[in-house]
Amino acid sequence: MLGFLPHVMRIVFIAIKRLVVTTIAALACRYSEAGALVAWGNGITKVPTTLKSETNIVAVSESSETCLALRADGTVAAWGDITSVSPQMTNVLKIAAGYQFHVALRADGILVFGGAGMSSTAKHPPEGLSNVVAIAAGRQHTAALRNDGTVVNFGEYWNGGTSIAMPIPSDLTNVVAISSGYDHDLLLRKDGTVLVWGWNGYGQTNAPAGITNVIQIATGGDHNLVLTDTGHLISWGRNNWGQTNVPGGLSNVVSITAGSSHNLVLKSDGTIAAWGMNTDGQSTVPVDLSGAEAIAGGIYSSLAIVGAGPAASFEHTSLPSYADTTFSASVSTLRGQSYRLEFEDSLDAEDWTLLPPVPGDGTIKRLSDSAAGSPTRFYRVRRLHP
Repeated sequence: MLGFLPHVMRIVFIAIKRLVVTTIAALACRYSEAGALVAWGNGITKVPTTLKSETNIVAVSESSETCLALRADGTVAAWGDITSVSPQMTNVLKIAAGYQFHVALRADGILVFGGAGMSSTAKHPPEGLSNVVAIAAGRQHTAALRNDGTVVNFGEYWNGGTSIAMPIPSDLTNVVAISSGYDHDLLLRKDGTVLVWGWNGYGQTNAPAGITNVIQIATGGDHNLVLTDTGHLISWGRNNWGQTNVPGGLSNVVSITAGSSHNLVLKSDGTIAAWGMNTDGQSTVPVDLSGAEAIAGGIYSSLAIVGAGPAASFEHTSLPSYADTTFSASVSTLRGQSYRLEFEDSLDAEDWTLLPPVPGDGTIKRLSDSAAGSPTRFYRVRRLHP
């Protein structure tokens, strides 16, 4: 995640027959592999004793004031300045921590808010908002992605201390992922391009020219980080702590997130790399940390979910395609590993349909479902551990 934003954990694909193919990051996060929490840095990452022994955590989100953890059963735990959550936060699919407020997306599409917050408008979505599949939270605003590829945001942006209006571009469509900084928003469209708008005090809305084939996005407080389908990392915006200086030699990155002024990337072997602000050790990953499944960053701290011997883990792939009744997605494979395309026709279902595994050989493999006849079908790609 980022300083105030939701962690983009793994990719779930949605194929809408003969209409559009989209990728929604962490849409069905409750189905990802569960694990235990690991924290480093300072302050609110001191995991409560009651949570330290739990191994059913599937997603995390962190801000400057609050940490959130989503359990496999759809319930949410909080610590930091906010230690309790709304009793309505049940059957939750996704969580996002903003500044002194937080939001959860339930399986029924309802948004549930908590925390005192600085702006009441950030916690009051427009009447009739429905079909939400992803959420993000900033300093005093919330963004919601709908299943038709449109975005709704509400609340306030701040321009150096003054509240300002930032209307969404009128032609905004085909969005597949969202992330929010303090006072700006970064969007990924299904063609692999990005769009940024909001306050631009540090160049955070000036996306570098020629960015294409993006498969994942993350926002820090005033900077951005994206991952392309070739594994290339690009960052821009505020650079007071070196957060936009991507280290050389990073490879096999499968997940990215950003803290307020630092970045974290998860590699395919379960290790984590970090750079940027390190005043409290937030960018110093514990040397013995391995087997990570998810990551999140705040201002002075970082979080990871470490799997407890999972049978499989999710993999990032390039943007998928849909033609006639065949759904396909490409994935970079590792020699000696196997990869499997899985699907379900409803996120309310408990079990995924498993297609035959494909052995990896170090090349890019194409995984396909030739019987994708459902009007809406949800896909994911998993790497099977030996």
